[in-house]
Amino acid sequence: MSIPITGALALILGIGLFLFRPRLLYPATIIAIPFTATAIVNFGWANAAGSWGRSLEAWQFFFVLWVSREALSGRPPWHRAEWFTTRSARKGLCAFLGVAFLSLSVPLVMNGTTWVLSPRPITDEMIPLRLTSYDFTQLGYLAFGLIFAALIAAENSTPRKLYQTLRIYIASCTFAAAWGLLELWCELTSHAYPAGIFNTSTNIAAGGYEETDVVGSFGNIGRLSSVSQEPSVLARLLLYAFVALIVCAALRKPVFHRKWDLAAALLLATTLLASTSSTAYFGIVIALLVAILALYRMGQPVKVYAVITVGIVAAGVLVAKLVPLVNSVLTLFVLNKYETGSGAIRMHSVAIAINAFLSHPLLGMGWHNVNSYDLLFLILANTGLIGLIAFASFVFPVLRSLWLAARNRKAAAVVFLPVFLLAIFLAEATSPTYVAGFFWLALGLGAGAAVAAKFEPPLEIAKRAKEGTSQIFRAGHKRISRHRTIRPLPLQNG
Repeated sequence: MSIPITGALALILGIGLFLFRPRLLYPATIIAIPFTATAIVNFGWANAAGSWGRSLEAWQFFFVLWVSREALSGRPPWHRAEWFTTRSARKGLCAFLGVAFLSLSVPLVMNGTTWVLSPRPITDEMIPLRLTSYDFTQLGYLAFGLIFAALIAAENSTPRKLYQTLRIYIASCTFAAAWGLLELWCELTSHAYPAGIFNTSTNIAAGGYEETDVVGSFGNIGRLSSVSQEPSVLARLLLYAFVALIVCAALRKPVFHRKWDLAAALLLATTLLASTSSTAYFGIVIALLVAILALYRMGQPVKVYAVITVGIVAAGVLVAKLVPLVNSVLTLFVLNKYETGSGAIRMHSVAIAINAFLSHPLLGMGWHNVNSYDLLFLILANTGLIGLIAFASFVFPVLRSLWLAARNRKAAAVVFLPVFLLAIFLAEATSPTYVAGFFWLALGLGAGAAVAAKFEPPLEIAKRAKEGTSQIFRAGHKRISRHRTIRPLPLQNG
């Protein structure tokens, strides 16, 4: 076990906030979510693949402190009105957790009579299916994420809190994007990248900042992961913030200020393009499409946005054809990936998951005994049809509420519908990464937005009320100015 310097500082900060400023624990949790490569404590052990281990991430640490402090307060979250308004989403999450626990009966009954591919991604060995401590460890990660999503939904069931959380998360992602460009500058100028500041986790997935590949005559091209574990994780983190920013810009509802929002969106897009991640490239297109869908749902003209999207895609294809470096990067990191790289591994994992599901279609192989990079087949292979129905009991009601509220021109639904959809699509196309906080944050914010939209006026009414208040203020100011007279000061005798 080891505690890095950054982890020690975060440890001191967390304890200080817990004792003296407990209200800042929730913002600290949201700020820490993009820092998936930053560890508070590393728990390492040796393996044939080298030294690797698990880490207590910064967001997990602050989340535990936040929940513990809330539980000790006079009004814990489960005694507030917000807890009851989000009970529908919480029931779906609890149902999925219950099915995941029930699925562990499969390895208990099998007890080594059937074999599965090891779910640990660093090995390719076949192991007998038995109930081990690994099953309960993975169930614990799942329970932690589901509880996090449920509490995030309850905390963000009002419009004010929802936009406050969005503002904090986008600010944190903007810093992560800027740090990623610093990493790129270090790579291009051959300076030492200060990985010891934020990339302190010993988790084998957190070494993405060291990954390089040879691109033709251009030599080694380093891949960006910034403060996250790997480039694909960085891409998903930034894409959530990116899609929210462009929808808020289309609604003329700035997150910070219109100019600052534009600068943040450009910074996020630049880092996404420089990340050399196929998740980033495909994700930008998906983000634009779901944003157009949300705007179309609320009745806003989307022809301009559709033309911009087509233009961006066409420009990307043209640049990839004309610029040799871009063409080499796309060939290596996108096209070849599905022949010999991680894309081929993902496709192979789906085939394994399908076979596992067909062997045990009701409860699967038990959570998480089959590793799949596809959300649908991960659920089917590990929890079967019953688990898929339980997870759908959370996803579809949230989607339906957001979809209906977006038609009624509720800003919360229009902003967070594409975020929720993007989270599901990326988990389906890349990897669910259920041990990371950003996936559960997106689901929790979507569930909270479905409730917050009920208490929010439509966009036109809100704008008229704001304009009316401004007009009343200006009219009152003019009336006061019109009747104001300048009185001379009385002369002093003497």
